[in-house]
Amino acid sequence: MTGNYHFSPCKAYRVKGESIGVWCAQDALVLKAMALVLSEYLSPKLSQDCYHIKGKGGSKAYVMTVKAETSQYRFVCRSDVNSYYASINHQILLKQLNMFIPDSKVMRLIERMLTRLDDVNGQLYSIDIGINKGNPLSPLLGAVYLMPMDTRLSAFCRKQNMRYYRYMDDWVILCKTRHQLRHAVKIMNTCLEAVKQTKHPFKT
Repeated sequence: MTGNYHFSPCKAYRVKGESIGVWCAQDALVLKAMALVLSEYLSPKLSQDCYHIKGKGGSKAYVMTVKAETSQYRFVCRSDVNSYYASINHQILLKQLNMFIPDSKVMRLIERMLTRLDDVNGQLYSIDIGINKGNPLSPLLGAVYLMPMDTRLSAFCRKQNMRYYRYMDDWVILCKTRHQLRHAVKIMNTCLEAVKQTKHPFKT
């Protein structure tokens, strides 16, 4: 609560080509507490088209909603980010969070968590980009990071009678015309470039 907590090095393991972080029990407890409090605080401020945030029904609701809408649209853009969590820029994320979280002590804790040390077989590595999987805060911070894209695409889709849905770093845009599709893809690319992200080459 004083903001003076420091995180221990996080043990990093490679599982199916991805880095999974395992925090010590005390750090995990602090991160879980932060996730519970910040989820309640931030969820109402996040896009209602983002289905992995609390209260939106998760992956099941995401799939069912998209399935129910597809018959009304001829064109679809489906994409996700290449190595999403591993490529999140810390400075961009902290700047975004500063707009929502006025408490400097909480922000200091988040910054210390982001700029962690990874313990890989006893060797310590300083991390200056990305969030590791296995962190209770990852889904929430991942929702915040793509919020500018959520805002722009949601507004465009509502205006054009289109649909936009996102789950984690996976999203779908449903369009009635090819012109709408091209415009939506242009917005998507611009938003991803602004936060230094790239589309997955095989999942787009």
